[in-house]
Amino acid sequence: MSSKSRCEPKTTAPHFEATCHGCIPPAEHLPNLATTFLIWQVNLESEKIAKDEVECKNIAEEAQADLDKALPALEAAQKALELLNKKDMAEIKAYAKPPKVCPPMAIQS
Repeated sequence: MSSKSRCEPKTTAPHFEATCHGCIPPAEHLPNLATTFLIWQVNLESEKIAKDEVECKNIAEEAQADLDKALPALEAAQKALELLNKKDMAEIKAYAKPPKVCPPMAIQS
């Protein structure tokens, strides 16, 4: 074999010292190469998951802050609804034109 037909070693991966450019690596190096590739793949996926986790936590914190603002109004509305009785509902329906303080949806039947 002449020196021109042989591949020159080229360093590629940390656990795989030398490969031939454009050649299939020797069989004894294939398990190391596969393991190295899987570790690389897992590390990339772990980084993506970590970024997604931070983003999700930020969204959850914003949502919780919005919920904390809205809950008191919801609770007050629920208490006000509990105080209404049949007589109050009949009175509201009897209005020809609702007072300005009454929201339009409260009159719908």
